[in-house]
Amino acid sequence: MHKFQTETIFSSFYLIVIVCFAIERASATFAVSKEVAHQTPQLITTIPLITYCIIAALAIVEYFSGNRPVNYWISALGFSIFLTGIKLRAAAMKECGDNWNIHVSAKLVKKIITTGPYQFIRHPYYLAVILELTGFSLISNSYLTVTAVALIQAPFLLTRIKLEEKELLSRFPDIYLHYKKAVNAFLPLRPYKQGKGI
Repeated sequence: MHKFQTETIFSSFYLIVIVCFAIERASATFAVSKEVAHQTPQLITTIPLITYCIIAALAIVEYFSGNRPVNYWISALGFSIFLTGIKLRAAAMKECGDNWNIHVSAKLVKKIITTGPYQFIRHPYYLAVILELTGFSLISNSYLTVTAVALIQAPFLLTRIKLEEKELLSRFPDIYLHYKKAVNAFLPLRPYKQGKGI
């Protein structure tokens, strides 16, 4: 197949991924309960959301403004990572159910979830965000954007995690401390033994 045809097909595929990603992400972001939606957005909630959008846009700009060949093996790897992130995020949100909250506040948290992906890692949603952005950037071989994920998005999410865990420890001191000691934040080293929401 001619190089121009291959690049055109890939660019068309990438545009389809962009549109589907935007629709899926928007629907997931705005599908929150009325109770959560009426809370005042916090800076630590809005900044990662804004940087998420900027980094995704940066990957698109980097791809369409660049004039370098695409390594399709890297693109395939990126697509796999991207789909893993989307699937993990959906599983985390589903497992939380009404417990899911876009804010750092633990006021609306009814119990500590230790089932599904939370049985293996404490923060599957945040890991999913990193996987999504990294994978999306690798699909288009946007390596500067991958760096932005590591240097911009990851630190904001780590800050959010610290604040969130502080809130959870305050609301569920013994239970969350036990869970925190038993389950790693991002690496699935061992499953949580209890296996039920506590």
